[in-house]
Amino acid sequence: MGITELRLLGLADPVFDDQGNDGQARRALDLVHHGASTRDDIAHARTVQKNCKATLDRILLSEGLVSRQALLDVHAKTCKSRRLTSTELV
Repeated sequence: MGITELRLLGLADPVFDDQGNDGQARRALDLVHHGASTRDDIAHARTVQKNCKATLDRILLSEGLVSRQALLDVHAKTCKSRRLTSTELV
């Protein structure tokens, strides 16, 4: 992801401001970049996060804003890996 893409995603925007949350801004950018979530959903989750100590992923899941499969897929993509099913492990 280049600087232009980061600007288009609004890296300077408070929605994507890290605020010391151990890379959660990067996580938010990855979710939007890979189409798993929207900027508005991230903004909503960040608002909720101000009032609780849950992670961004946990809030998005509990609010029904993203599926567990989408989160796992994005995590695998950002780690340059792939997600395996239980049948593939046997």
